[in-house]
Amino acid sequence: MNSYVNEKKLLLNSYLELQLKQYGQIFSGHNRWADDSFEKITEFVSRGKMIRGALAHLGFEAYKGQNYDLINPVSGALELLHAGFLIHDDVMDSDEIRRGKPSIHVQYRDLLTAQNSGNIVKNSENIALCLGNICYFLAFDLLGRTKISPKRKNDLKTLFNREAVMTGLGQMEDLYISGIKELPDLNTILNIYRMKTARYTFSLPLAAGAIAGSASVNEAEKLINAGIEIGTLFQMRDDELNLFGNTTKTGKSSGSDVREGKKTIIYSLILENTTGKEREFASGLLGNINVSEKDISKLIKIAESCGAHEKHRILAFQFAQNASSIIKTLKTEERFKSIFETILNFSYKREN
Repeated sequence: MNSYVNEKKLLLNSYLELQLKQYGQIFSGHNRWADDSFEKITEFVSRGKMIRGALAHLGFEAYKGQNYDLINPVSGALELLHAGFLIHDDVMDSDEIRRGKPSIHVQYRDLLTAQNSGNIVKNSENIALCLGNICYFLAFDLLGRTKISPKRKNDLKTLFNREAVMTGLGQMEDLYISGIKELPDLNTILNIYRMKTARYTFSLPLAAGAIAGSASVNEAEKLINAGIEIGTLFQMRDDELNLFGNTTKTGKSSGSDVREGKKTIIYSLILENTTGKEREFASGLLGNINVSEKDISKLIKIAESCGAHEKHRILAFQFAQNASSIIKTLKTEERFKSIFETILNFSYKREN
């Protein structure tokens, strides 16, 4: 799968570089921001893994798509939409680093600091938000450039709009629960995983690619549903690795989600299945940046002894089974069903 994604990234990088250069020429010289904006977007997008664009290509090929001129605008639109989400997320979460370099708002902060320009922090964040908006507008313009039939193009626009709204609603709920003291119930957390991560990371790319090919709307909805299961499973595995994973493989310190106060399914299950001092101990760790490795080790033992880890695994297995059942019903060649199963298994069993 990695070789497939890398191959499509090379293709998409070349395509997006050309398209963004053309967009840049249209707006060049309009003001001080125009040239710099397109340079920033091009550089930012090129550092991404382009998994969503690659998945769109996969959906396209699975449903008899052959002409890359039809799918490149769709894959490119996905990557620009993703770029906009990330730029906005970094402002909301105050993240300083993205894709190995300073986040976009940090780059603007450095620029405004050098020029001693007004309310530096607020203005740099606001300018970054504007750039994220530009990414959205470019994404939908690029989507309109695909040469598929008017009916399929309309279906694509409807799909993109629906899933972008879903992502926005999911982000709103995530921001809300991060600010309240209480831990939300399991279904609320699951719904955030589905709306914020699963749908636009897996469902939208696969379904968009399929529609650009020859898939029916009904078949695309199957991919939406499979993507929801796979994407939820991917996020659950991410949570599991953060607490129980091998740090040499994950590249992250154990329990960083706990220190950052992330309200995950695994943490919800721990609190749901403990009482007394164990629950009090576990509850007191969430969002505490001073949590020690010893504390995390104790939390892991509690998660095992109270059955929370096992319940998390059972829930994950159910999602895997649901996704596999949907994949079996897809009207595509067996070799593509096998590739979808590979993506499912990677999400379910990955080590980093």
